[in-house]
Amino acid sequence: MRTLQITAAILFSALLSVNAQDDVALVESATTVDRQPVRERRINKLDPSGFKYTVDNLKVNSQFTDLTNHIYKDKMIYSSSKKIGIFKSQIDPASNEAYKELFCGKIAKNGEIVHSTFFSNVINTENSNETYASFTDDEKTVYFTRSVKEGDKEPLKIFRARLHDKYEQWIDLEMLSFNMEGFDFDTPYISPDGSKLYFASNMPGTLGGYDLYVVDVAADGTTSTPRNLGNEINTTKNEKYPYMLDNALYFSSEGHYGLGGYDIFESLYVNQKFHFPANMGSSINSISDDFGFLITADNKGYFTSDREGGKGGYDIYKFEREKVKQFLDIQIVDENNVPIANTNIIIKDEYNRVFKNAATNDKGELKVEILPYSSYSLHIEKQGYIENMKGFESLEGEKADLVYNEQITLAKERTIITEQTILDRIVLFETDKSDINTDALKDIVATINKTGASKVIINAYADKRSSDEYNLKLSEKRAFAVKEYLLANTNINPEIVSLNFYGEHHPTLSCEECTQEQLTQNRRARIIVKTQKVDIEQ
Repeated sequence: MRTLQITAAILFSALLSVNAQDDVALVESATTVDRQPVRERRINKLDPSGFKYTVDNLKVNSQFTDLTNHIYKDKMIYSSSKKIGIFKSQIDPASNEAYKELFCGKIAKNGEIVHSTFFSNVINTENSNETYASFTDDEKTVYFTRSVKEGDKEPLKIFRARLHDKYEQWIDLEMLSFNMEGFDFDTPYISPDGSKLYFASNMPGTLGGYDLYVVDVAADGTTSTPRNLGNEINTTKNEKYPYMLDNALYFSSEGHYGLGGYDIFESLYVNQKFHFPANMGSSINSISDDFGFLITADNKGYFTSDREGGKGGYDIYKFEREKVKQFLDIQIVDENNVPIANTNIIIKDEYNRVFKNAATNDKGELKVEILPYSSYSLHIEKQGYIENMKGFESLEGEKADLVYNEQITLAKERTIITEQTILDRIVLFETDKSDINTDALKDIVATINKTGASKVIINAYADKRSSDEYNLKLSEKRAFAVKEYLLANTNINPEIVSLNFYGEHHPTLSCEECTQEQLTQNRRARIIVKTQKVDIEQ
């Protein structure tokens, strides 16, 4: 056995871990109700996906410790302290049982493990524990644990071996470089593509006893520095036995809310992170230790437990599970209780993932299969109506075919039109003339062509020279001159243009003996441009 060259202090300082000392408080608060989605606030009979489990003890179990591992070449790999035939082994002083070795058994149609043999005489040893094995998807690489003598202790370390293509023998056995002297590295699980290795360890830097870690495995087999999975997964107590299926991490914990001992949990990997775990339910967990969860076929699998009624120590149990289906009937109506057909409903789960996206029928109805003890948000959209959102929780138990009913009202959109002035401009005229100063009107034309107009008001005036009748006629000419210019140079509707002519009345500057400047300021047209603002009342 090669000597471990890396000391605990050096490797600890290099850990790329997300668990600073301050995170211990966060872990403790992670078990409080306010951080948990509704289905995680209680230990239900069903698992988070709505499955109910039936479990049975296997005949392969002995009076000693028997532990589930993983599937290899369609056979069950498990570890046990039992011995076959005349074979004997040395006693492990830590357990007072024979050292555990890896076994291989055929899986019968009824789920029993039969015809067990030793897994490998290369990997198994007489004076150390081989307790856990995991295989890459191509079944050419195995990661396993073996105990190593270090003084008066025998901590577990993670090893790797490669299958010889021709001779079907495991070769190139090596202890992985991240193992540290004086600490356990246990329960390895290798991702199917061989790129990530999950495991449990009590190395320095854990939040409690044993934490779950992951390392990246490069194509040449080198591994990265271990990364702690963080305080969503790990607690101040022990977490072990990682196993992944699709986007879910299954593991066992003594620290998360449970029935007692180790319970099996599920954490979904969504948006590049693991979410707070949910207990797998009382139909599979017990008040004793439960761990080593493994799915081997559709709704069938295995786990390990030392629950009451076993054959001794830890036993392997098989399970079958059945999904409990429940339904949500949704009807969308308007404010007069009239059903709204073809209304789009987006249903999201507590992780904000789209669970269902569909439209109502001609009766405004939509029926959806849902999970018991789950939280949903219903987002309702229909053109011409104000969007609505409603939360829903399925909390009425695990009764199969239970139907919930929700009627949701959509209010019609109300259009609010307000008018606003975007331009208010004065244009001056020469004495006794109605000719247009086109330079003065250019920016007015540009504004109207850019923003449009809902109303144009032209108020025209004259100075007080000449008679009142003459001045009124002159201001009228000036108003029409401005209108004709605007109609010729913009695309506004003539009907939105209103004219007012006041002659010498309403002067800008009132005066008896007016100066030339005062008279000039009174020879004018005031042009007001308005637009409409349309708002939808929400």
